[in-house]
Amino acid sequence: APDGTITYTPPTGYVGPDQFTYSICDTLGLCDTATVYITILPVPSTNTPPVAVLDINNTVVNIAVSGNVLTNDFDTDGDSIFVTTLPLVGPSVPTATVTIGTNGGYTYTPATGFVGVDSFTYVICDDGTPSLCDTATVYITVIGEPTDSNDAPIANNDAYVTPVNTPIPGDVSNNDFDPDGDVLTFTNITPPTNGSIAWLPNGQFVYTPNTNFVGTDTTWYTACDSSGLCDTAMVVIDVIPDYNGNDNDPPYAADDAYITDIDVPFLGNVLPNDSDPNMDSIFVSGIITQPINGTITAGINPDGTFEYTPNAGYFVRTNSLM
Repeated sequence: APDGTITYTPPTGYVGPDQFTYSICDTLGLCDTATVYITILPVPSTNTPPVAVLDINNTVVNIAVSGNVLTNDFDTDGDSIFVTTLPLVGPSVPTATVTIGTNGGYTYTPATGFVGVDSFTYVICDDGTPSLCDTATVYITVIGEPTDSNDAPIANNDAYVTPVNTPIPGDVSNNDFDPDGDVLTFTNITPPTNGSIAWLPNGQFVYTPNTNFVGTDTTWYTACDSSGLCDTAMVVIDVIPDYNGNDNDPPYAADDAYITDIDVPFLGNVLPNDSDPNMDSIFVSGIITQPINGTITAGINPDGTFEYTPNAGYFVRTNSLM
């Protein structure tokens, strides 16, 4: 423009130097020329870290159990993620062992006679530039042999992920159970530190993080049967930066756990403890890995419901599907 302002538009995808020459003149016709040098820089690539989410598993005393920690971990850039080959910490119980591969598959063998909760921590990294990592903990509940008297319920830890400033609903009941089939009542006993929680006795809740809080928040609850026997577990909520802005964020699938008697089919639903940070409707697209020691009749329905039938005579073992 005559006043000296310019708008320069580089060719699409071009990176490197460019230049142009211009002249200035006064009212008497005297002029001079100069050159403008422009350097077009590449758009810096920003790698965001993967998110490693708490995992659970159950087994019976003296029985090894296998699982995969990557099933609920994710990377918002879509980078591939992998596990470092050794647990960062654990198992916490002496003489218990765990082996884990880069693909997330692991086998945990409890210490002989141990009944209770054990844990180990693992690391995942992405293949972005630079490679970034995150850590999470796997909690293994080792259950004692069933008795003829009333047994205490089993409360498993829960994990959720939500973007900053975004409330998230949840349901802790979906991975808790009572060996005797008693109805459970859930009570929030320790509120979260960095947010608020609205809690119902059936285990449903809505967690609202404090404004602009980013990090990990924790709340504790009890699951009690009608006889007053209880177990305690925690809910871990990872509040992450909203890397996608107003774009769609992926849904989160939480681990589930159930118990049934020998030769008795079981009806369940995997969706009550799953969530979507954008509050989108979620559905099950299908089974990735079939159970080894039983069958899922007609697969998992889009609404999350399923029927599991153990193999004839199969007992005192854990089984899994994805």
